[in-house]
Amino acid sequence: MAHSFIQFTFLCWLSILLQTDKISSATMEDVESHIVQSHTTNKGESVVILDHLFPKSSLEALHTLILLNSPWQLHNEQEFPSLTSQKSPPGKGDLDVSNEDDCSKEVFPWSVPIPSAVFTKFNIWKLMHSSLKHVTEKDDYQPYEITAQVLQRGDKINTTCGLEKSSGEDQTVRIFLTPDWGQNDYGDLTLFKSDDDHSDVDSVILNVKPRFGRAVIWDAHIPYLSHSPSMSYVQELMFLTIRCTRDKEKVQVTQKEIGSKLVEQENSRFFRFPKFKKKPNTKQLSEKEVRRFHDKDGRVVVVFDNIFSSDDVHNLKMYAAHQGPNFGWGPYDTAIAEGGDNVKWIKIFEPEDFRHTQWWTVIADLAKYVSGKKSEWYPYNVALNVGKPTDHTRIHPDCEIWEDEYTFLMYLNSNWSAEKLGETTFFDVLPDNGSLKEELTEEEIYQLSEYDAIGAVRPQLGRVVVFQGTIPHSARPPSSSYHGMRFSFAVKVAATKQIALAKRLREAIEDFPVEKTDDEALLIEELYDSSIKKKIGRSEKWLMEELNNYIIKQEDFIESEVTKAKNHLMRN
Repeated sequence: MAHSFIQFTFLCWLSILLQTDKISSATMEDVESHIVQSHTTNKGESVVILDHLFPKSSLEALHTLILLNSPWQLHNEQEFPSLTSQKSPPGKGDLDVSNEDDCSKEVFPWSVPIPSAVFTKFNIWKLMHSSLKHVTEKDDYQPYEITAQVLQRGDKINTTCGLEKSSGEDQTVRIFLTPDWGQNDYGDLTLFKSDDDHSDVDSVILNVKPRFGRAVIWDAHIPYLSHSPSMSYVQELMFLTIRCTRDKEKVQVTQKEIGSKLVEQENSRFFRFPKFKKKPNTKQLSEKEVRRFHDKDGRVVVVFDNIFSSDDVHNLKMYAAHQGPNFGWGPYDTAIAEGGDNVKWIKIFEPEDFRHTQWWTVIADLAKYVSGKKSEWYPYNVALNVGKPTDHTRIHPDCEIWEDEYTFLMYLNSNWSAEKLGETTFFDVLPDNGSLKEELTEEEIYQLSEYDAIGAVRPQLGRVVVFQGTIPHSARPPSSSYHGMRFSFAVKVAATKQIALAKRLREAIEDFPVEKTDDEALLIEELYDSSIKKKIGRSEKWLMEELNNYIIKQEDFIESEVTKAKNHLMRN
């Protein structure tokens, strides 16, 4: 029901294998033939645009490598401080991650540093280095900061001022990595003239349109602005920004800092969920219930306030944003029959680990309270969801119509007002006249059904919603006047551990991006049938072992594809 990130990246890599290098690559001698535009200011600062410099398959391999093997970092000044910021006291508000005193540092919503020790081995850098030598007539430039970034429609980015002249002869390089960029998709890079003290920008030097593989080299003293894509462009604009210098000490110092941050981020993946500072009292949940409503079939939605203390919600928010597993990025799904939520950025936590936290004991009690059943309940999906004003989320259920499941949802944004929107809206499916049903699949019928809202829940820090997973619902995006993100923590639970493991195994097999064997196809069918009949014919031990096998297969698959991409980049 949701996007398969690994499947998407596999398709990206598959495109590499099927593509031939129709675009010729540059040699040391023919850089000049790739220059399509250049400009030199009256201060002697240069801007050069190059096309068709790199092999197409190398660009696709780099694009895939960044998707598969990158710890994306979240920057959102409205809610979350960065990993390197001093953390504010719990419950005392959130710090601003932006450094307003240093306008030379650009801050994107999503970015990831690329280690120079890896990147400089790629032929893309060798071609870029020869181009820098040609443009600057100096051959000792080295990258000191390499960052992959993505921009989505509606992203607000401030102008990045140029470096002071005293900082040396630094150059900045940008390589655009999004294929099939259209004429009216925007995403331009604008470079400005500036006054002598860089306190203001003057007229435009050049406006650079993105193009797959296009490289731009400019004097790092020039101010610039990265434009977000047009509102009609639903995917992301990805590019690589490479800051280069001739200062060897600057390279060493900066790379040491970046290396330390990457190690810190990698280590943070193994941090545990925070423990409660104030343990919630689940014996009086009725006192925390503020609203209850049902759909036409009697399925229930229950809203709670003040179950968790503000300190504990703050600590969970900090952990979910900056620690634990890496964020995953899925593309906007244009398929009309897709029944998923179309959330682009998501962080998935291991349900088995989460089950041993204090948070789970409370959620299990909530599931028992709302369902009225003394079932054991068991988590099978734990995630942090990130929504932006320009996202296009969809109405969807969290499970199949025959499954007995509940979803726990908690809002994590501070100081949320009604004007910021972002409600979770719940729906009834309206009766239809049965037209076209013979021509459509079951999923298409579901997606093309008509709905009517039965209720909505407004985000509020720490507010909890528990509802039956079969109810169609949608996480509405925030208002366009809000420049931040909407954060929610979701836990989906099944009635028993056996059912939860069977569902995880079924989804793992379905999402694994290789052709299914006959045995796998039969197992998927068996797991579906047993889910409908509510009688799982496999033991918990067997299900867990098979699930772990598929988790290992996925990890091995990613490692293999990363190795292929790196080898390709070093050869081409």
